[in-house]
Amino acid sequence: MKLLFVFVLLCLCHIAQARECKPHLTIYLKQEGCPWSEKLYREVVSSKEFLSLLEPHMDVHILFTEGSKETPNFVLLDKQGLPIHEVGFLPLASDHYAQYFLDLLDPYYKIDRILSDGSLKRLSEQEVEDLYKTARLHGFKRYQKEIFDFGIHHMESLFFLLEAYEETLSHLKRKDPKVLALKQKIQSKDPKNRKGAHLRIAMTDFRVNVQRMKAHESPHDVVEPLLQYMKTFGSSDEENAWRIEMIISQFFFSRHRIKSAIRHAEESCCRAPKIVQAEVEQTLQFLQQYKDEHQEKEG
Repeated sequence: MKLLFVFVLLCLCHIAQARECKPHLTIYLKQEGCPWSEKLYREVVSSKEFLSLLEPHMDVHILFTEGSKETPNFVLLDKQGLPIHEVGFLPLASDHYAQYFLDLLDPYYKIDRILSDGSLKRLSEQEVEDLYKTARLHGFKRYQKEIFDFGIHHMESLFFLLEAYEETLSHLKRKDPKVLALKQKIQSKDPKNRKGAHLRIAMTDFRVNVQRMKAHESPHDVVEPLLQYMKTFGSSDEENAWRIEMIISQFFFSRHRIKSAIRHAEESCCRAPKIVQAEVEQTLQFLQQYKDEHQEKEG
């Protein structure tokens, strides 16, 4: 009898520990005046289906708030109460809403285990990169940062250096010494662009140029990173050359530089593989027809 009591007690302890290890889903809804909160509570959160699907796997808490806190909002927390994933309103039925969060559990448990038991340092470079991509894919921003910090400080792989370049460029100018030093470091690790580092830098620089473009700025200055890439690697990068020419063409068209758009569309057409040749030719024909109809002159 005493052994049975001990066995039952151990079972209860294991159940309690398992429950403590479950993640928590906190749902923030506005007390009143928010139609999206009312809709979610009525059609999703209060439904038995939603709770019955989730409660075996996570603790669900519903909080009604007042004031300016953004609602509705779903926050998935780990066993320590730290945020893992956050999402607002989604146009889903109750069972699909539940499945959205259930699909996060396997990657969460995998990443959490690796980060908790110290096995991250035993992974290969490719495995760490894949883990980072998984965290990014599922919106695990805290885990993503932790893996990134490990990758950049302990590996200095090309992958994480490129991630660092994009992050650094998001808040610094392209000519900033830190940006230039990081760019040079990346390019030295892939001098012949065999791993595509120069292409990613060019695309990143171009995207940032577009985002920061001023009204009086020349379109040619904005697209300069892609033009420079084509000058340096265009002849050796047959796979991407036609795409880059088409991106340049589309950008010039958006800035009403029709002659430049046609010129780069022609280059794209010459470089495009047969499988997309017809589609590229249609784009070129459209540009030529547009030019004939509008007779716009480039400034």
